[in-house]
Amino acid sequence: MTDNNSVVLEKRGQAFWITINRPDKRNALNGEVIAGIAKGCDGFFQAEC
Repeated sequence: MTDNNSVVLEKRGQAFWITINRPDKRNALNGEVIAGIAKGCDGFFQAEC
């Protein structure tokens, strides 16, 4: 999970899940969500190396 709970990061087996968790805003993207997605992608690529 990221620092802000707007993005949930989890590894399930060999898959890496990035879930947007902002139902009150219809999961719209903002700076925090984009940063969380970027953090998840960075974590995924670092784990793959």
